[in-house]
Amino acid sequence: MAHRTVIFLTFWLALWMGVGAIIGQLFFFTLWTGVVDGLVFGVVTTLLWPWVLPRALDDWLDGHAT
Repeated sequence: MAHRTVIFLTFWLALWMGVGAIIGQLFFFTLWTGVVDGLVFGVVTTLLWPWVLPRALDDWLDGHAT
């Protein structure tokens, strides 16, 4: 079951790093600062997973889904 969480965490962090890079490039003209900010945001928001994720995805991460 842990491999599912690692896979999802990788996509979660990559998503927020990409969003941060886009925002950083568009508004602040600094790509890497946005990537770092996106990474920090992604790490912090992992604490919100129980409240943010859809129930089906949460069950899949726990291995309860078939």
